[in-house]
Amino acid sequence: MLFSPIIPYLDANGEDVASQPDECQPPFHPSQFPLAPDHYLITLIQYNTLRGIMTNLLLVQVTLDPACQNAVRIPLLHQPPKTPPSTFQQTPLQKSVKHEDWIDSIPCPRLRDNLIIATGSFNDDALCDDICGGLYDGFDHVESRGLLVWGDPWLISSWEISPGFLSRWGFLLRGCVEMLRATNRWRESRGEESLVIEAVST
Repeated sequence: MLFSPIIPYLDANGEDVASQPDECQPPFHPSQFPLAPDHYLITLIQYNTLRGIMTNLLLVQVTLDPACQNAVRIPLLHQPPKTPPSTFQQTPLQKSVKHEDWIDSIPCPRLRDNLIIATGSFNDDALCDDICGGLYDGFDHVESRGLLVWGDPWLISSWEISPGFLSRWGFLLRGCVEMLRATNRWRESRGEESLVIEAVST
């Protein structure tokens, strides 16, 4: 079953919601409430992921595009440290190759490099939608397509990669061993089988 987007950014005509006057914008929460328990879980997972991303953007002092500032209206739950952890130190590739600012907010250095190398070969909007599990475009099984964050978002150990995300975006996860190990720790804690790290580590 497909649920409505929680934070829509395009209207029915494909126009940017954030650029429209307030009276023309659709309701912020188009889903019907109260939500069923499983819907609450999906929404919580999505919000946690988006909060984590927003927290890391704040941590590395990335200024959001005005359209994003209008679309994202949720409070942050984590107070980021005053100094970014060492994993946020820019890699030689980050320093030498011009890239999108949002890439700097990812706590995994190898993933940042992979994104820079692959720039232009993938759809940024599709990646964003899958990272948030359909938060903007509607969703069905968020656990099978998005990223999940279970703790402080600036720590790699807090993140989990879903099987669906790995299947679609595995080429971006090559060499991200620490992130995949964290994923398997979360999966094993629930009694689930580990994802195969070797499949994307070369």
